[in-house]
Amino acid sequence: MPSAVHKVLLFVPECLETVLLELDQRTLLTLAQRVCKTWHDKIHTSPSLRKKLFLQPLSKILPSEPDSEARTVNPLLAEVFPAFFASLVPPNLGNRVSASAALIPPKDRFLRRGASWRAMLVEYPIRRKIGYIENRGMCEQSYYSGVLEVPEGATMGKLYDLAYSKALGSQPTRDTCFGVYWRQKKDDPPLNSYSYRGGREEIALSQMGGDVNIVVCVNLAGRRPLERAKGPNDLSERHMPKEFEFSNLELCCTNSHDWFG
Repeated sequence: MPSAVHKVLLFVPECLETVLLELDQRTLLTLAQRVCKTWHDKIHTSPSLRKKLFLQPLSKILPSEPDSEARTVNPLLAEVFPAFFASLVPPNLGNRVSASAALIPPKDRFLRRGASWRAMLVEYPIRRKIGYIENRGMCEQSYYSGVLEVPEGATMGKLYDLAYSKALGSQPTRDTCFGVYWRQKKDDPPLNSYSYRGGREEIALSQMGGDVNIVVCVNLAGRRPLERAKGPNDLSERHMPKEFEFSNLELCCTNSHDWFG
């Protein structure tokens, strides 16, 4: 039989919301919503609770929210997907992690259909563009780039699918590495003569607008190709979320360099 406290929380919505807002993200998402259907529905319909879980924007301003130097990264996502939130900063954009190790979800439950993490926004204020820079080649390296439009806001699902598609589903090698540059335009590496002689990433960054605050960087310049066919149909289904979307982002060559020229 429900206790008196439980009855109050069930029949006085304001009290229930106040109590739930005191919980941390993980408890709210993984435990509280399992208590009963009322709690579950409250967590998924209350604007205040949804904002706490990064499931909806802080405001209703459309089509974009005010840009700000202050950013709040989703703490639960940063804990669960640390490779995405290692905060690559210039001039060390090349310090990335192995894609084959970092892009595999930590637990099977993260792969189930309807997993909450895919719908969670990666940060506040929300971002509606995700930049992408790809390094190809061995001795003669080329940089390709593009910008993915995400009108509904950059969610972990969109960010994960882009990184997985390009790092493991395009031209994967055993040395493929990736990282995410949590960008503030004022901190971009400066352009200089070496940037153009060496074919550097900062050239691609300089061509991205100031509203591109998240940039996925992938290095495909490894020397040991994986011994399997390439393409979306060959991604390992065992490691793919049920709602995985292969990214067909079109890339343009930003710059290249012939080391022998």
